[in-house]
Amino acid sequence: SIYANGYNDHNLGELISHLFSKQNVLFTLFLGLFLIYLMSLVEKRYEKNLLASNLLDAVLTVGFCGIAYFIRTDYSFGGILMIVAFYLFRSSKVMMSMILFLINGTVIANIKSGNLMDLLQLLATFAMLPIALYNGKKGKDIKYFFYIFYPAHLLLLFVISLFIL
Repeated sequence: SIYANGYNDHNLGELISHLFSKQNVLFTLFLGLFLIYLMSLVEKRYEKNLLASNLLDAVLTVGFCGIAYFIRTDYSFGGILMIVAFYLFRSSKVMMSMILFLINGTVIANIKSGNLMDLLQLLATFAMLPIALYNGKKGKDIKYFFYIFYPAHLLLLFVISLFIL
């Protein structure tokens, strides 16, 4: 049988390979959200048994990292680890910063492709500075600035593209 995109039964492997070639960041975010949901259930279920709770959380984390790696999500296992770090260390900015630095360092050290987008992961380490300095209070109310800025910058980029193309 012929599929809508031109694949037939003989190259089903090619179809599967194409489907798992690269997934966008929403897959990483979904897996991370589902993982912290499951971790919260485990923590409630094993509230009095810290060892069992931590072991199950670790097994879940390794499993979800494997899934992210296998289906080739954006940020791969590093994205899952960062989501877990934000969840587990949400009450300690110092610990969160240290763990995020370690995760980003590990991900950066394992980059072999030299791809610019992979190297941009290095910039994620700078996000720890405003996270560590955040005092937990709402800042100035500048939402109307962004109501204007966002469409204005898109319009500006469109105008620039007209001159470039």
